[in-house]
Amino acid sequence: MPLTRLVVRNYKSLGKISLELGSLAVFVGPNGSGKSNVLDALRFVSDALSINLDYAIRERGGINEVRRRSSGRPNNFRIELHLALERWHAQYAFDIEAVRGYDYQIAREEVRVSSVEPVDTKEHFFVVERGFLKSSSPKLSAASSPQDLYLRAVSAEEGFKEVFEYLTRMTVYNPNPATIRNLQDPDAYPILRRDGSNLPGILRQMRATPERLERVQEFLSKIVPGVMKVEPVVLGPKETLHFFQRMDNKNDWRFYASSMSDGTLRALAVLVAAFQTSVTLAGVEEPEVALHPGSTFVLADALIEASDSRQILLTTHSPDLLDHEDIPPQSLFVVGMERGVTEVQPIPEAQKQLIKEKLFTAGELLRQRQLERPAAFQDALL
Repeated sequence: MPLTRLVVRNYKSLGKISLELGSLAVFVGPNGSGKSNVLDALRFVSDALSINLDYAIRERGGINEVRRRSSGRPNNFRIELHLALERWHAQYAFDIEAVRGYDYQIAREEVRVSSVEPVDTKEHFFVVERGFLKSSSPKLSAASSPQDLYLRAVSAEEGFKEVFEYLTRMTVYNPNPATIRNLQDPDAYPILRRDGSNLPGILRQMRATPERLERVQEFLSKIVPGVMKVEPVVLGPKETLHFFQRMDNKNDWRFYASSMSDGTLRALAVLVAAFQTSVTLAGVEEPEVALHPGSTFVLADALIEASDSRQILLTTHSPDLLDHEDIPPQSLFVVGMERGVTEVQPIPEAQKQLIKEKLFTAGELLRQRQLERPAAFQDALL
């Protein structure tokens, strides 16, 4: 579980959250409560580092749409991540503030990286304030800017490189069946895109890890009975997917992606998102959308298994998904909103105990409205 702690302040609807994360995290709450903003904070970090900060802000409508709205109009937002990587412990954080209406600058950015080996006590770090490198170890000569993250400029340095690579391979998914049905241009990008549009290319790449591809096929056949396998297929200059469905005892019929249901296409995209090898963390928004309740349970099986090899973060309001008894109670977080501010908390200890003792599933507690944000709102989060 490389991302061990996430702290966010004043990002979109999030007032202040501080979350201890494991290999699986499930954010439970009603529509409009701000669940997606938790995952989008991670996507923002990945976008800002892999492309640039200007793209990440403008893709979300500008600085005034990214910072939290309130009567006090906070001028800045902060994202902080604590990582436990293979060779390093790391903390990375930045504060971005609005200036002159629609402009912005990085008020502060810092990273601290220390070796997991006790014999190596040397710490790698830098601190940048408003475009000026204040301190660093080792000495860094890369130019800094108040409008782009400095970690991008020093991403080849030992320690910083591992942090950069982890953060740029965090992904968040909301697959779009309409897009997946379309014929696609060949796409060699090694990570499944957010909408699932490059599914044929990723399935082709997954042939290099046949055990993972096999698990995708096996889970898909359970979610959609009769579907035996799915393969990418080239049609002239485009590509799409072929689904092989058993129609009688002897023959498999082939169907293009354009003939498949929303639930089938979304389920396939979610499975590939979870089992692909190129990502460090996969977030999925409402994986249960368009699925039969029984299929939702199978998809939960797959996501729990996938969390053994990479972090999986989910948003949901589905009691059927939460009925799965292998979802650890410590992985459940309750999301709620009051006066336009999103609060995120671990589920109460009493509910955790009920789940641990198998007296109730989390889904049953949700149906009984026992997994909701406490009525008393904590002033400290405002």
